[in-house]
Amino acid sequence: MLKEEYLQQLLAVVYKNKTINLFDFTAETFSPEGEEFLQCIEWANDLVQEKLAVFTDKEKTTIQLTNYGRYWILKGGYDVYLRDSFRKREIRKLKEVKYVC
Repeated sequence: MLKEEYLQQLLAVVYKNKTINLFDFTAETFSPEGEEFLQCIEWANDLVQEKLAVFTDKEKTTIQLTNYGRYWILKGGYDVYLRDSFRKREIRKLKEVKYVC
Protein backbone atom coordinates (compact mmCIF):
# COMPACT_ATOMS: atom_id res chain seq x y z
CA MET A 1 0.00 0.00 0.00
CA LEU A 2 1.19 3.48 -0.78
CA LYS A 3 1.88 6.02 1.91
CA GLU A 4 -0.83 8.30 0.54
CA GLU A 5 -3.46 5.55 0.67
CA TYR A 6 -2.53 4.72 4.26
CA LEU A 7 -2.71 8.37 5.32
CA GLN A 8 -6.06 8.80 3.58
CA GLN A 9 -7.47 5.85 5.53
CA LEU A 10 -5.87 7.03 8.76
CA LEU A 11 -7.32 10.53 8.44
CA ALA A 12 -10.79 9.16 7.73
CA VAL A 13 -10.68 6.87 10.78
CA VAL A 14 -9.37 9.63 13.04
CA TYR A 15 -12.10 11.96 11.78
CA LYS A 16 -14.73 9.35 12.58
CA ASN A 17 -13.35 8.37 16.02
CA LYS A 18 -11.84 11.73 17.17
CA THR A 19 -8.62 10.04 18.41
CA ILE A 20 -7.00 6.69 17.72
CA ASN A 21 -3.98 4.69 18.73
CA LEU A 22 -1.76 4.32 15.66
CA PHE A 23 -0.52 0.85 16.52
CA ASP A 24 -4.01 -0.48 17.28
CA PHE A 25 -5.39 0.92 14.03
CA THR A 26 -2.51 -0.42 11.98
CA ALA A 27 -2.53 -3.86 13.64
CA GLU A 28 -6.29 -4.23 13.16
CA THR A 29 -6.25 -3.06 9.55
CA PHE A 30 -2.99 -4.43 8.14
CA SER A 31 -0.70 -7.39 8.69
CA PRO A 32 2.16 -6.85 11.17
CA GLU A 33 4.67 -7.89 8.51
CA GLY A 34 3.56 -5.19 6.07
CA GLU A 35 5.18 -1.89 5.27
CA GLU A 36 2.29 -0.01 6.88
CA PHE A 37 3.05 -1.41 10.32
CA LEU A 38 6.75 -0.60 10.06
CA GLN A 39 6.16 2.94 8.76
CA CYS A 40 3.07 4.03 10.73
CA ILE A 41 4.86 6.37 13.15
CA GLU A 42 7.00 7.93 10.42
CA TRP A 43 3.95 8.51 8.24
CA ALA A 44 1.96 9.90 11.16
CA ASN A 45 4.85 12.29 11.83
CA ASP A 46 4.32 13.58 8.28
CA LEU A 47 0.70 14.41 9.14
CA VAL A 48 1.84 16.25 12.27
CA GLN A 49 4.53 18.09 10.31
CA GLU A 50 1.92 19.16 7.75
CA LYS A 51 -0.30 20.31 10.66
CA LEU A 52 -3.15 17.98 9.71
CA ALA A 53 -2.95 16.15 13.04
CA VAL A 54 -1.34 16.26 16.49
CA PHE A 55 -0.09 13.61 18.87
CA THR A 56 -2.05 13.59 22.11
CA ASP A 57 0.47 11.70 24.26
CA LYS A 58 4.18 11.77 25.03
CA GLU A 59 4.85 8.43 23.40
CA LYS A 60 3.44 9.67 20.07
CA THR A 61 1.08 6.73 19.68
CA THR A 62 -2.30 8.50 19.83
CA ILE A 63 -3.28 10.95 17.12
CA GLN A 64 -6.03 13.53 16.75
CA LEU A 65 -6.97 15.80 13.85
CA THR A 66 -6.45 19.53 13.94
CA ASN A 67 -9.05 21.91 12.55
CA TYR A 68 -6.89 22.13 9.43
CA GLY A 69 -7.00 18.33 9.12
CA ARG A 70 -10.79 18.29 9.53
CA TYR A 71 -11.06 20.93 6.81
CA TRP A 72 -9.14 18.75 4.35
CA ILE A 73 -11.12 15.64 5.23
CA LEU A 74 -14.34 17.50 4.49
CA LYS A 75 -12.85 18.90 1.29
CA GLY A 76 -11.90 15.43 0.00
CA GLY A 77 -9.08 13.97 2.08
CA TYR A 78 -5.36 13.62 1.88
CA ASP A 79 -5.26 13.27 -1.91
CA VAL A 80 -7.03 16.60 -2.38
CA TYR A 81 -4.70 18.18 0.19
CA LEU A 82 -1.67 16.98 -1.77
CA ARG A 83 -3.01 18.22 -5.10
CA ASP A 84 -3.99 21.64 -3.77
CA SER A 85 -0.76 22.16 -1.86
CA PHE A 86 1.23 21.19 -4.97
CA ARG A 87 -0.70 23.73 -7.06
CA LYS A 88 -0.09 26.46 -4.49
CA ARG A 89 3.64 25.74 -4.51
CA GLU A 90 3.71 25.90 -8.31
CA ILE A 91 1.84 29.22 -8.33
CA ARG A 92 4.26 30.62 -5.74
CA LYS A 93 7.22 29.55 -7.88
CA LEU A 94 5.72 31.23 -10.94
CA LYS A 95 5.17 34.47 -9.01
CA GLU A 96 8.76 34.39 -7.76
CA VAL A 97 10.03 33.95 -11.32
CA LYS A 98 7.96 36.93 -12.50
CA TYR A 99 9.37 39.15 -9.75
CA VAL A 100 12.96 38.14 -10.50
CA CYS A 101 12.68 38.90 -14.23
